[in-house]
Order: sequence, then C-alpha cells, then structure tokens
Amino acid sequence: MDFFVEKILNLRYKYQLLEKVALRRLWKKSITRIPLNRGAIKLLFTKHLDEFPGIVKGYNQAEFLSKIYKNGKFVDEISEYSISSYPNPNFIRRFGPGPNWRLPENTIDILSDLEKFEKFVQRAFDFDGTSRKFDSEIKFIYNFLKKHIDKGDEFVIEFKSLLTPCDSCIREFIMLKELLEGMGKKVKFVVHDDLRIRKFGDISKTYPEMKVEIKKYEKLYKKNKKQWK
Repeated sequence: MDFFVEKILNLRYKYQLLEKVALRRLWKKSITRIPLNRGAIKLLFTKHLDEFPGIVKGYNQAEFLSKIYKNGKFVDEISEYSISSYPNPNFIRRFGPGPNWRLPENTIDILSDLEKFEKFVQRAFDFDGTSRKFDSEIKFIYNFLKKHIDKGDEFVIEFKSLLTPCDSCIREFIMLKELLEGMGKKVKFVVHDDLRIRKFGDISKTYPEMKVEIKKYEKLYKKNKKQWK
C-alpha cells in the first residue's frame, strides 16, 4: 500500500495544478453518467435510515459496484457502501450506544487502518481549500487500492452517490484512472447522481416532498438517542 500512497500523493500534487474547468472537462470524458431520479434518490437516502437514523444528520451515502476482469474474463463483482465524515466521537455516537456502535453492512472500513489512510489522504483539498479527506469517494479509492487492484487488469466501477461528486472527488477518480493506466490496466466509471444535489440541503430544495422523510428520521434518531443514555 505504501507504493500506492506515494503514487497518489504525486498525482494529487499534479492534478491540483489543473484548473477547475479543465478538470471537469476531463471528468466528463472519463465517465458514463446516468441521472438519478426522485425515486432513486429517496431509495438511496432512506435505505439504511430505519436501522441507522443518525445518517439523517447530513452525511453523503454512496453505493459502489466494482466488476473485475482479467485477461478478458469476468473475475468478481464486489458491492460496497461508503459514508462521508471523519469517525470522531460526535459521528460515532450517532450510530449506537457507547462501545456497541456500528455502521451499515458492507461499509468500507478505514478505522482498522486509520494511520495509513490519513497518510493516503494528505493534501486532499477542494479548490476553496476545504478538506475532503473523509469523503465517501476517497474512502472507496483507498479501499480499492488496498483490496482489489491486484485482482484484475480491467475494472468497471459503477456507483450511486446521494451528492454529486465534488471537484476534489472528481480529481481523485481521474488520478485513479491515470494510476491504473500506468500499470497497463483499464477502468471505466459509471456514475449515477443528480447534478443539482451538491450538498445535503439540496435534497429537500430539489425534492421538497423529501422534507417529510427527513423529519421522520430526525424524530426517530432523537428517540433512539434518548434510549441510548
């Protein structure tokens, strides 16, 4: 993994010199985009909320499906879930009482390898200087390099994201593409998102009827929080 950390840090420096317009143009050429409609947004947003209502506090959720091929033959298909945010105490207490807290099934784990992950995400900033070190997409990329890159020579990475990827995340995927191509591998990205939804508040602005769902799970979270005390 140390090899990939060094490679990614060098690529991050390279692409941080690229202007936003050029970066977005490159991203557009690198992906197949499939718009998420209201029903798909609702399904992605609420999928884990009955069991984990703390997610309603504003985290991005993303589902990744990685199809792996080697020498032209299908090898494996891996489904993973990623949620944004640094795993600080405030985050942890939204997912269960004390030491019994947990995250949804198939959530990408960075906690067991946090020191190496933090080396990997050095200088991961957006154009305005905002830290993007714990975005759902960068967690996926770290996990992909750690666990899956050696399984094949061609990959189709398809993902659904509640929030459309920010410029920093776009940069990270372009870096991943260059890294893989430099190793003689191929990658295709298929992105399901809604370009109007860039931050959590945009969900209810874009789909006002979603306010009912948000309020419902805010009440459930408050109820659970009282029971955990």
